[in-house]
Amino acid sequence: MTPEERITALKEAEVELRRIAAMIEKALHMSGSERRFGGIPEDIFTILDSDDGLVNFIRELEYADEEHPPWTRPFASPKNVTRKDI
Repeated sequence: MTPEERITALKEAEVELRRIAAMIEKALHMSGSERRFGGIPEDIFTILDSDDGLVNFIRELEYADEEHPPWTRPFASPKNVTRKDI
């Protein structure tokens, strides 16, 4: 599988997981079970959006060939590209 195919598959998985989380949230709300199982959608969003989550993994794959991905570039000094502020 090429890197582009992996990125595409992961982006599709991200969309589906967000859709599934929304469906679970809606079903829990309709059944009145938010208090018992309400953490499930939050767990899915954590898998997607945390620092070690799927979204950041996709970004790492997208910028794998760049010497200085955007998150390693300095904010204050465009003169010093090799400095890492993050």
